[in-house]
Formats: sequence, structure tokens, C-alpha cells
Amino acid sequence: MIGENFMDKIFNCKTYDKLSNNNFQYYKFKSRRNTYIYIPIINNNIVISSLNLYNPSNIIKKIYKNLLMNALNFLDVKYLFRNKINANLNTDILECIDNVENYKYAAIYTGTPGNTSKYTIQLMDDKGDILGYAKVPKGKKSSVFISKEKENLEYVNNLNLERCKLPNLLYFDNKSNILVQSTIIGLEDVNNKLTQNIIDFLIEINHKTYNRVDLKESEFYKKAIYMIDNYPENIKSRISKSIYHLCEVYKLKDISYCFSHKDFTPWNIKKSENFIYVFDWEMSGYTPMYYDIFNYIYFVEILVNKSSVKTVIDNILNNKYIECYEEQTCRYNRKAMLIIYIIELIYLYKEDLNQEFDNIIINKAIEVLDLLII
Repeated sequence: MIGENFMDKIFNCKTYDKLSNNNFQYYKFKSRRNTYIYIPIINNNIVISSLNLYNPSNIIKKIYKNLLMNALNFLDVKYLFRNKINANLNTDILECIDNVENYKYAAIYTGTPGNTSKYTIQLMDDKGDILGYAKVPKGKKSSVFISKEKENLEYVNNLNLERCKLPNLLYFDNKSNILVQSTIIGLEDVNNKLTQNIIDFLIEINHKTYNRVDLKESEFYKKAIYMIDNYPENIKSRISKSIYHLCEVYKLKDISYCFSHKDFTPWNIKKSENFIYVFDWEMSGYTPMYYDIFNYIYFVEILVNKSSVKTVIDNILNNKYIECYEEQTCRYNRKAMLIIYIIELIYLYKEDLNQEFDNIIINKAIEVLDLLII
């Protein structure tokens, strides 16, 4: 297993070899708080390509990225990037990514902090065209998630979806759990609003994986009971009240499931004129329907727009795209399904992602729940 810290895991700085074909200078570019992109300083094309790993959601930082990439069309990289390190990629990683045809250079994103955080390595050819991405686990939890992504990619690719394109699994190392997957070049970022192409994809995956079960026999209900039995009083009382609303107020008897991405947000989607491209499937699995469409709106409103929880609820309950989704799948009481989504989200962040109860996503979810069950 490769080392525990970043330099041991990714680079062989202690055995740096000036004559190696794997020897490059890297610039440490700050992406966001406590996260960095290591950019190989080869030429302007390679640097511009490496900046694809920088995906800010903030409009000011998006403008900064565009200005920087435009500047690289006119200025030599040596004038923009001064602080560099010399390093060789770790041989364990090289053994995995050398399986990618035409691979020449790699840029490394250190990943957002957290128990499931991973290193992402962007693989490029000698022109800077992106060939794929390698994912390297930081610890046991991220190793489990990367292994799960391998299974999920195989599953979702076998669905033969027509409304979106997906990464293909290129290589997986069972010893280190390093995963290498393909990508598609020339795609654009999506904006933060839902589009018909996104809805068409969610409708298609619902149609291909749809399953209806009795509410009290569902995985959701089992999770809710677990939360009532094990969570702090202020949480369990809300979950108990939510279950009462679902069963007694909304008279919900059954619940529809479908395969969901579970981290369905603009930063995990790219687009072309004719299709969307959805990546980062490590958290995906079967959930109550509506999960992904609610998730998209919720995270944009909470993390990007900094909206109030009332605005979040209003934008979900009065949304024309969700109306379109319901017309072509099946229609449940939307407020009831939003309660279910919020409980599923709290469970995901607490149990699967090991977040504390003071996490912003959990805190906002509890506020949303309070307004839904008053």
C-alpha cells in the first residue's frame, strides 16, 4: 500500500531522479481552502489543460479562472508560476496509469478534506488533451468508496443510457484500489440551473431502474428507525415526527426507488450541445425517487446561492422541471418526498460520510425538516 502522506502517496521526492522520463517540475496552485492542484510546468497547453481540475462554483473564482487561462494564451508559464517543486510520480501509481494509451503528463488535485477524500490525477497526452482520470485513496474510507465506484461504473454503463454519457472503467488495481477511468474532451461546465437535458437523463434512469416497495419494508424506513433509536434526542424527535407525517398526514403506503447518483450537483456534470456527461459515481445506489433532482437544487441553493431554507423549499415545491419529471415517471406528494430526501441526506452525511451533527449540510437539512413538519 502506498504511503500515508501526500508526498509519499503521489511523489517520490526522496528518490528524485533528474534523468528519469517521469521527472517534472510542478507548481502548487491553491484551488480552495486546504486543497491544491499540482500542475506540471511543461508548456502553456499542459498548464491550461491542468486547470480543468479547478472547478469553482463561486462566480468571482470562475472569472479568475477564465482570466488566468486567457493570460496563458499570451504569457509564458515561467512568468506566471514561480514556486515549483521537482518530483517523480510514485511507481505504484505509474504502474496503473501507464495502462492508458498515449499518457505523458499528470496534474494532481489533492481533494477536499474529509473522511472520503481522495487524490484525483488528470492524465494528459503530449498535447495536453485529457485522456482520463485516476483516483487514489487517502485512507480506508476513501478506498471503500473508490472500490464502490468501480462496481457502480460497471452497473450504470450496463444500463445503456442514451440521455447521458458516462466514464468507462479503464483500469482498477485490487491491491491499492487505484481506479483509472476515461473522460470526454471538449466538454463545458453546466451552470447551476436545471435543464431539460438533465431532466431527460433523470427520467431515463428512473425508467430503467424503477422499483416500488412497501414504505415500512423499505431501506428508508429501516434507516429512519435506526436514527430514532441511536441519534441525539433533538434529531430523533424530528425523525419520529417526520414518520408520523408520512404515515398519518400524507398516508404514504409505498415508496418508489430508482438508481441514483447521490452526489448529483453541477460540479459532477459536464455538457456538450447534445448530451450531458455525469461522473463521480462513488456514492451512487438505489434511493427513493426524486433524490437526485432534489439534491441538485438543494446543494446549489445551500452552498452556492446561500439561500434561506424557506427559499430552498419553495424552489423545490414550485419547480417546473420537477413537474416535468413527475409527468414522465410517477407522482407522489412532493412535500412527503422532500421529507424522505432530507432524512436520507442526514443519514448519508452522518453514517456514510462520518460527518458531525454541526456539519453545514446536516444543520441546514434539519432546518428544512423543521419547516416541513410544523
